Amino acid sequence: MNRVKQVRLSGLKRLVKKKEANKHDNYGERGDGVQEKATWIIHPRSYFRHCYLVFMVILTFVNLITIPLDIAFSEDMHDSAHKYWVAFNVLSDILFCLDIGMNFCMGIFNDNGEAILDPQKIREDYLHSWFVPDLVAAFPVDIIIIIVVSDIRLEEVKKILRLLFVLFMMAVIWHWDTCIQYFVAAIEGFPLDCWIVNSNLTHSSIGEKYRYASFRALKQMSWPFLEFPTRLEEQWMALISMVIGFFMFFVFLACVITTFGSLSGAGKNKVSQIQSSFLFSSRPLALRQRIIADCKWQIYKKSVLDVVSERLRKDIMADICSNLVKINALFKSWDTRFSRAVVMCLEAEFFSPGDVIIEKDTAADHMFFIDSGHVLVEDDHQLKEKNDGEHFGDISFLLGERQQISARALTTCSLFSLSLQDFEMIEKQFPQVVKEMRETAAEMKEQDLEVSWRSRLPSHPHQAASERRPSLESVFLKE
Repeated sequence: MNRVKQVRLSGLKRLVKKKEANKHDNYGERGDGVQEKATWIIHPRSYFRHCYLVFMVILTFVNLITIPLDIAFSEDMHDSAHKYWVAFNVLSDILFCLDIGMNFCMGIFNDNGEAILDPQKIREDYLHSWFVPDLVAAFPVDIIIIIVVSDIRLEEVKKILRLLFVLFMMAVIWHWDTCIQYFVAAIEGFPLDCWIVNSNLTHSSIGEKYRYASFRALKQMSWPFLEFPTRLEEQWMALISMVIGFFMFFVFLACVITTFGSLSGAGKNKVSQIQSSFLFSSRPLALRQRIIADCKWQIYKKSVLDVVSERLRKDIMADICSNLVKINALFKSWDTRFSRAVVMCLEAEFFSPGDVIIEKDTAADHMFFIDSGHVLVEDDHQLKEKNDGEHFGDISFLLGERQQISARALTTCSLFSLSLQDFEMIEKQFPQVVKEMRETAAEMKEQDLEVSWRSRLPSHPHQAASERRPSLESVFLKE
């Protein structure tokens, strides 16, 4: 008994070609070769089946658009945008996996247009035709990456897998273009001037037609067509193929540059490892930017400053802090050797708008110099905005007390901080200078207390705090 040849999706092709359906083939009838169906088998001409096929086609096209975007811009997606994107990818993977199960419940057609509703025949047909391609296409890569990569921080493997995934998607798009090349001519009934008739492929085998259509699609995607298409539909198809080809080329080039660029340097690789960690990805955007900026500074310091001579290191730091040294009054008033010693101990820190730099009543273990940006400093009786070249947190730092001020960034700030531990090392080299600084800081604190006490007396006129308070730089300049 000859095996009945069954063609899947022929119902959709009949809709496109506007062929008439079998008039006697209804849901409750068994005539015209329609077999009795199981209760869970979906009739191939049902309205639900056609809506389901249209939905899956739309979902597939959406994934063809979003997957290249995810590959190219996944590193730039943060917070809610990244969560929504991952949720959509995971949902798509789940739907494609469910689609495999749905295909075992979908009735099919044979060559005569008769509906086959026998579950065993449907299962055999699907297993011998589209099951393996559907299983490969629906493989839940995103879900596996979320589960596995969260535990295994192998950045190199991730990049290589991403490159392989790009190549796989390019092959899938190539396959789609190949099939559409032939399908456009097929739905028109193979007119005499179409490329299939001109190439004498009308009666050729499917393999030969696929090879020729594949070559035609690749030629249009990779290089401007050598022969101009004769039909309007083929001209539009060639134009779309060219646009897709250029887009695929740029996505592949960007992926290659990203992959091998990240593997080229230990510093960039370290930054990539930090970016891929759960601790980093779960933090707010502003904090992530500070982490990356500080990491790059530490990598630069370790890879450059720690391997050069001390004299050259001083010159490098002097160049990095040149703007600060020129405009900060403290550096102008200090001895040159003392200034260089302080510069060598400075650490770069970066803050986003709204970040708290100093909290009141905390340990005064750092003082800060503003390289660029605006900082709002608040004490008991005034608010003051600090700009480029100014410093803050110095009084409590020098006196070894808890901070009497609070400070937060008004704009994106690039600061240099001097730690208490490094300052104690500087004090051993320049004890007299540090002693004078501490005495000046004590006088400034007394003046602050006096101004604060007088400000509580409403009947007693007094000057503004900024006019009565001496500064470290003014004391050194007088001397």
